[in-house]
Amino acid sequence: MNKINILLVLIVLITSFDCSSRRRAEDYPDFEISGTEIIDYHGVSKDVVIPDFITSIGKKAFYQKGLTSVTIPTSVINIKDSSFFKNKLRKIIIPNSVTNIGKSSFSKNGLRSVTIPNSIKSIEEYSFSYNTLDSITIPNSVKSIEDGAFYNNHLKSINIPNSVESIGKSAFSYNQLVSVTIPNSVKNIGGWAFHHNDLKSVNISKSVSIIRKRTFDINRLESIIIPSSVKSIGESAFSNNQLTSVTIPNSVKIIGEFAFNRNHLTNITIPNSVTIIGEFAFNNNQLMNVTIPNSVISIGGSAFSDNQLTSVTIPNSVTSIERSVFSDNKLTNVTIPNSVTIIGEFAFNKNQLMNVTIPNSVTNIERSVFSNNKLTNVTIPNSVISIGAWAFANNELTSVTIPNSVIRIGDSAFSDNQLTSVTIPHSVKNIKGYPFNYNPLKSVIIHDSVFVFDENLTPIYKGINNIEKKESIIK
Repeated sequence: MNKINILLVLIVLITSFDCSSRRRAEDYPDFEISGTEIIDYHGVSKDVVIPDFITSIGKKAFYQKGLTSVTIPTSVINIKDSSFFKNKLRKIIIPNSVTNIGKSSFSKNGLRSVTIPNSIKSIEEYSFSYNTLDSITIPNSVKSIEDGAFYNNHLKSINIPNSVESIGKSAFSYNQLVSVTIPNSVKNIGGWAFHHNDLKSVNISKSVSIIRKRTFDINRLESIIIPSSVKSIGESAFSNNQLTSVTIPNSVKIIGEFAFNRNHLTNITIPNSVTIIGEFAFNNNQLMNVTIPNSVISIGGSAFSDNQLTSVTIPNSVTSIERSVFSDNKLTNVTIPNSVTIIGEFAFNKNQLMNVTIPNSVTNIERSVFSNNKLTNVTIPNSVISIGAWAFANNELTSVTIPNSVIRIGDSAFSDNQLTSVTIPHSVKNIKGYPFNYNPLKSVIIHDSVFVFDENLTPIYKGINNIEKKESIIK
């Protein structure tokens, strides 16, 4: 009998609650309500007061309704994804009862002010993005600021509390931040997190091990100290700033592509811990000299191009000098170590080289490697089998010895020099168009060989008087 009575009481309570909820929902015809959750709004008023029995605001409940104000009662616990997306809200007070603010919940409004309660542990993805916030207070309860949380606002300052452990991708990008301190509690900073602000100073957490892609790209940083916890500096991490000095700790192993591209650096110390320097890493700065440590095994294309380098030390650990690595500088001499087997196209193009030492380890001299310099003589080692197009073009060479190892000479390889005579060895099997164009040649000796002669060897040679062909077969 007792069990039957208990069952009857439960049925009465449930029925009573259901009727009460239904009755209360019927009292608010502008809202579509399921239980205690608003799932849609059909009203005409742009100033909304949410009923005080509502505990949840459903996904897209007020999506693009043109709201100018909303009052959220203390009964509300959950604000779901995109609930107030794309309205005209200027101010919002979120009560302490709320424990969840969903993704993009207040995105694309005109918010100038927002109060985030200390009941919130995570500021979700793009929750306050595309607004006009110029300041924000992040409570001490927050542990994570997710991707794009405050993307594209007008924030000029921000205080990140010690409770925060993670800052997501693009969390604060496209704002107007002038300075920021990232507390040591933060262990992870997503790529683009502070991209495109007005940052002049930043203190980076000593718990961060990776500075990711474009984290501080396009700001106004003049100096930066990277903490000793950092092992990797990502692509374009500090590019497009105004850096005149940077301290890279011994913990860093990788300097990524474009990491410090487009700054004002005049000198840089690369620590012995670094093994990889990515493409364009220090491109377009004002570096005058650089010492690359023995730890470095790879230097990416254009890594030091477009600087003011007058000297560079390349260690024996480097096996490959990639395309345009040192192009557009002011180098007067360079020693390439025996460890190097590959010198990429344009590697030393547009410098002021007067002397260069090419090691016996190199087999190919690629296109425009030493073009546009001031070389008066050069020793090509016996290891070289191919000399690429424009390899030594536009220098001041008065003599050159092509070794018997060479089988190919590329188009305009020695054009625009001061050569008066040249001897092509018997090993050469292929001569491309105009290899000695625009030289004051008096004599060209082609040794006994089998090679493709494309009729472009002789035209437009200044002062050519004699070409001697000692051939067995000329095709």
